[in-house]
Amino acid sequence: MEQTSLIQLLRLLDTRTRTRLKHYVHSPFFNRHEGLKRLADWILGFAPEFKHPHLTKEKAWLVVAPGKPYDALRVNNHLSNLTQLAYGFLAQLELEKQPALKQIWALQGLQERQADTLLDRNLRRADQLLEQADARSADYRLLSWQLQAVKDRAALYRQQRKYSPFLQAQNDELDAFFWCSKLRLACEMVSRSGVIQTGYKATFLDILKQGATATPVLSENPVVQLYLAALKMLEEGQEADYEVCSALLQRNRHLISIEERYNLYHYLLNFCIRQINSGTHGYYRQAFRQYQNMLRDEVLLINGALSQWSFKNIITTGIRLGELEWVSHFMETYQVWLPEEDRVNALAFNRAALHYARSDYGAALTALQAVDFTDDAYYLGAKIIQLKSYFELRESAAFFALIQSFEQYLRRNPRLSDYRRTANLNFLHLVRKAFELKPGTREAALWVTSVQQTYPLANKDWLLQIPTSR
Repeated sequence: MEQTSLIQLLRLLDTRTRTRLKHYVHSPFFNRHEGLKRLADWILGFAPEFKHPHLTKEKAWLVVAPGKPYDALRVNNHLSNLTQLAYGFLAQLELEKQPALKQIWALQGLQERQADTLLDRNLRRADQLLEQADARSADYRLLSWQLQAVKDRAALYRQQRKYSPFLQAQNDELDAFFWCSKLRLACEMVSRSGVIQTGYKATFLDILKQGATATPVLSENPVVQLYLAALKMLEEGQEADYEVCSALLQRNRHLISIEERYNLYHYLLNFCIRQINSGTHGYYRQAFRQYQNMLRDEVLLINGALSQWSFKNIITTGIRLGELEWVSHFMETYQVWLPEEDRVNALAFNRAALHYARSDYGAALTALQAVDFTDDAYYLGAKIIQLKSYFELRESAAFFALIQSFEQYLRRNPRLSDYRRTANLNFLHLVRKAFELKPGTREAALWVTSVQQTYPLANKDWLLQIPTSR
């Protein structure tokens, strides 16, 4: 029974939500079956782990139908019905997050009952709720379209064959909803296609692009124009398109949801990364700026937590730019948002990176001792910091021993992509040569050329900075 859908769901709920579920099941409006009420109370008594030898279907049957012979089919039906009640409860919780939608549905109920006086009073309330909405993107336009339909129907019943502004408003809101939705989907399709081979086909793209400027309703809609700019940036990859998209996002970020902002910021970040990988290192500053914007807008906090990889990427970018004091402050401020199970590892690794950036190589090596190599990214990053620290300290024995073990790891690890394996093996080959490089030799004179001609190559910038007079 512990593996049933019901138990899996209940484990995801916090104490307050489980209490509210109990009230929901006991409400006669949603459930009149007394056996299901007893069953819910009994199962919830095993919270929060829901692991106990008595948590069995046989025991559950005794709760639902005490004194009756065990019936496996019926107990499964009861558990299924209780699961459906729990799903209905989740839907109710989501509806409570959308007061404007609840109000519009109430209006539709009043309209069906021809309650005109009550309808007028609640129409004003619906306008207020919609006006209070944080975002003005597709979801807002859909709600507005539904509200305009209610208003148009009410006007039509009262004054037949007269002009209704609400009919035009329905058309305009539906246009805005369609264009916002389609352009947003098109952006996501193009973005994902740049990462993996996909079969996505964004239909009517030419019509969408032309239509987005065809009428004032769309050409003056800032969200439509924002997604149009994002699509142009994703498709054409021009720096001017990046600047336009970034500026529009900053100007109109209050009009879109957190989820939409998260996606748009990542489109901008991915553009920056592509520019950096192409050798335009000035885009490190742009990426840093976007990370700062994301932190300000709190879009990096997913369910109240900051991903260890976002944490690492922000710190890496800041270090690249020499923003070491900012990085230190960020690390101490935002560590509390890291998931508890990732915090120790993330802090140890990133503190090592910061110590290395400050040329405190001994402290970097000490910090790395606390890193648990639970992930290839941590292993690779830690070993590279170690290797570069040994290089700077001229610890030849440790340096060459690490190269040997690191090489074996790269060749034997089946999880690494061919590109990543080759880039790091090339780095080891060159860093070994760099350690023994003698000034005035032909190898020293050709060092920069050797590095530039090696592809793929990890830590290329660091290798280029190795002084030939060493």
